[in-house]
Amino acid sequence: MKRAVLILCGENFDEVAAVTFAAGLRTAGLRVQLVSTGSTLLRGRHGITLQCDLTLSDVLAGDSGIGALVLVPAAASPIADPRLELLLRRATADDALLIGPPRLLHLAQKATAGSVRDGRFLSYHNGRAVSEVTEELIRLLL
Repeated sequence: MKRAVLILCGENFDEVAAVTFAAGLRTAGLRVQLVSTGSTLLRGRHGITLQCDLTLSDVLAGDSGIGALVLVPAAASPIADPRLELLLRRATADDALLIGPPRLLHLAQKATAGSVRDGRFLSYHNGRAVSEVTEELIRLLL
């Protein structure tokens, strides 16, 4: 079974980023799971509601491999969730790619005692289009 790409969304998340990542990766044939920090039904910052596949608690309780972890920008950032540290440890143990804002790399290095390997982190930030990062992620995973 292919390792999943997890797209982690928090309250008031950026719906455009979440859907761009999910649609692009699924179109490329990758196994993608939308993950919510709370309920599987999650409202975004523009009032669009998204049905996530799993909650973060479901992921942490399971034992499926993680191929990549995408952190979607949100008003209630998943970075503030204490469970993210557990997820980052697991993703790093699976040698997963980490995709998110630059501070995600800092948190991942802290959570894993610096064990995130070079080339396993993709940053998206001001000026870098989500579609561009999605295309790069597809190239790295296929």
